Amino acid sequence: MTDDATEEVRRLEGCVNDLTSILALPAIWSGRDAAHLVSTLLDALHRMLRLDFVYARLSEEGGDPAIEVVRASAQSGPGAGPREVGAALARSWTGGVLSAVARVPNPVGDGEVSIVPFRLGLEGDAGVLVAGSGRGDFPTRTEMLVLRVAANQAGIGLREARVLSAHRRERRRAEDDRLALASLIEHSSDFIGMATPEGQVFFVNPAGRRLVGLDGEEQVGTTRMVDYVPEEDRARVETYILPTILEAGRWEGETRFRNFRTGATIPMLHNAFVVRDPHTGRPLALATISRDITERKRAEENLRGSERRFRMLAEAIPHQVWSCLPDGSVNYGNQRWMDYSGLTMDQSQGYGWTSRVHPADMEAVLMAWREAKAQEKPYYEVEKRLRGSDGRYRRFLSRAVPVYDEQGKILQWIAGRPRRPCTPRRPSWLTSRGSPSWGS
Repeated sequence: MTDDATEEVRRLEGCVNDLTSILALPAIWSGRDAAHLVSTLLDALHRMLRLDFVYARLSEEGGDPAIEVVRASAQSGPGAGPREVGAALARSWTGGVLSAVARVPNPVGDGEVSIVPFRLGLEGDAGVLVAGSGRGDFPTRTEMLVLRVAANQAGIGLREARVLSAHRRERRRAEDDRLALASLIEHSSDFIGMATPEGQVFFVNPAGRRLVGLDGEEQVGTTRMVDYVPEEDRARVETYILPTILEAGRWEGETRFRNFRTGATIPMLHNAFVVRDPHTGRPLALATISRDITERKRAEENLRGSERRFRMLAEAIPHQVWSCLPDGSVNYGNQRWMDYSGLTMDQSQGYGWTSRVHPADMEAVLMAWREAKAQEKPYYEVEKRLRGSDGRYRRFLSRAVPVYDEQGKILQWIAGRPRRPCTPRRPSWLTSRGSPSWGS
């Protein structure tokens, strides 16, 4: 065998060995990220092809940042980092477009090198791989073959790595959401519970356990949904609420819970719903987010008591008295007002009372209301003429004051007028015949 033949066999054996090494890389990349993939590839190519440098840049994708990596000969200077090499190569490409083999200034040292660029990915959008060498015969056919196979393998590996990265990000997001939800449930002050579709309870959060007097998760596991309500309310839960949840998918309303230790009842506002399998729609569990409304019920009862006392007082005093909602619409008028106006309570409600205001006074009356509502302050001594049931107008002075809640928000307005109309008394020397009609 001649020396040329021997050299050719040696080159072919070397090419086969290099290709074998390249084809073995995916086994090393399996389960690893894109940065590890490109680093391993560049190490192998730089070593087996005796390159001056080999550079790769991976494009941004799906939240993954762009990656630049370079492997260069030991004599490369301190300015031969990935960014510097990438910038130098970009300046060498006409219009920033990759070409075939080109001779360019050496980005990692002195003189010039031949470079071979390859697009990565099925459509060439995953990134770029560039090999460079100062040898005059670079790249040989076997080197081009090795580089092309390496670029193809890298493209396949990058696609798999990015799919894996996307799955990992999705899992991280799902896990973050799960942890956030778990923290929310654990620290929520509301009762949060879950049960099987058959009603067997398997979870109640800490606040819920404290509310109903359960000692721990083991005791929760021995309970059913109906155990949480008083005996007299269970028929409604079993015959109406549970079937509604299962049929409609949710139910909102009020029921009572009972404390397992003391037996005390607790008024609750529920938002109950079915948890379904996202793929099949099959019911997996029944869940509820429920709030203790004891304080609200107490406040409502106190308000009803206050309203009863107000109306008793309003009916007892010899004045016209009425109340308005925050927007100024009447929701109550006492008997004195109805006797004078001839209106029923239904006719007076809302803005029906304005039918008794003299048209010439309407704008002043509405202006006074607008100013009082805008400033959220009382109005005093607003004079207007009101038509009585006898058809005559009489002058009255009205006053109204707002009633505030604990946060300073207006709950309603309380207003009144003197029992007698504010009309001047007739002089005694006037007779009734031909006398003027005061207040008309």
